[in-house]
Amino acid sequence: MRSVFLILAIVLGIIFNQAASLAFLIQWLLAAMLFFSFLNLKISAKQLSLQHLKVALGTLLFGTLVYYVLKPFNESVAMSASIIALAPTAIAAPVMANLLKTNVAWVALSTLVTNMVVAALLPFYIPLVYGIDNHVSTITLLQSLLIIFIAPFSLALLVQNYSKSLFSFLNRFKNAGFALFMSNIFLASAKSSHFIQYETNESITVIVLISFFSALVCVLSFGVGKFLGRNDKPIETSLAFGQKNTLFSVWIALTYINPLVSLAPMSYVLFQNSYLSFLLYKRKKQLAKL
Repeated sequence: MRSVFLILAIVLGIIFNQAASLAFLIQWLLAAMLFFSFLNLKISAKQLSLQHLKVALGTLLFGTLVYYVLKPFNESVAMSASIIALAPTAIAAPVMANLLKTNVAWVALSTLVTNMVVAALLPFYIPLVYGIDNHVSTITLLQSLLIIFIAPFSLALLVQNYSKSLFSFLNRFKNAGFALFMSNIFLASAKSSHFIQYETNESITVIVLISFFSALVCVLSFGVGKFLGRNDKPIETSLAFGQKNTLFSVWIALTYINPLVSLAPMSYVLFQNSYLSFLLYKRKKQLAKL
């Protein structure tokens, strides 16, 4: 059912692309969404392992490899595929881990570790790898990440540990995260649609290639993740590596690169949800045989 809402949000964004003027709200909606997600994120430092760091650093290496492999063919396609490959673990990954009857705590901790590592290194990564430094300073990126990631996480931690009454009150709105996610997808779709129609001369071939490589990155991400945890945690590492924080990539693309690049993470949302639905179906069949 949620996939239907995702498609609807994208279609409405394409139709009402005048909403592109409101795209500045994306970072604030993303911060609010992360706050509600962090508020209910239960983690244990005892679960921290070398595998968590391996997934985080592997994400950065994978994104870099994708960029340099595709760059000789088309810069826009390379950057689009790379920006989604670089995305950290989705905040919703622990929920999927629970549905798949696997180690929720491990996936939750991986969500935190990958988001922290990618967020911390991205201000240096973008100028170094993509060469985008003419209008983006490291300080500007760090300030943005303070709003997007550090502030929501710190505030959620304070509420979670020091104000039980406020925690209980805010928990009533925990489902607001999906509404915020849909709002951001709508705004990102409107911004991208407006950019394609009025601000760029990129061919339809490039747009189709961006979508194609987004699907390929999706398949490879879940596969690489499964390989990393092949000995003891194949499902957990597959989720941590493949289930992406797509809105983080959308925000980076719209704010610091260009709206065309944001097509990859928006496409990834659809491919990712389709794969996760299949994975859930397959897992239920496996468990039913036990």
